[in-house]
Amino acid sequence: MQVSRRTFVGAALAASASALPIRSAMAQAAKYRLRYGTAFPASHPGVVRIVEAAEALKKQSGGLVDLQVYPNSQLGSEPELSTSCRPRA
Repeated sequence: MQVSRRTFVGAALAASASALPIRSAMAQAAKYRLRYGTAFPASHPGVVRIVEAAEALKKQSGGLVDLQVYPNSQLGSEPELSTSCRPRA
């Protein structure tokens, strides 16, 4: 069985959510803001599931992690996204 990059990233995000300590609901702003961009339309099943995962991640982390989902290439094409994920110096 082959695993696509999108499936791997979704699974990695879900797994990292369970590793984060649960904070109280008093947290006003997210400490970690992540962006997930994809070329698929918002109605695509993969995008629907990652939105559900983002909501669960935010809930389980007590608002500490905010995963923002951008479908329809809103952040750029897939080649542009892969080159923009470089670590900061």
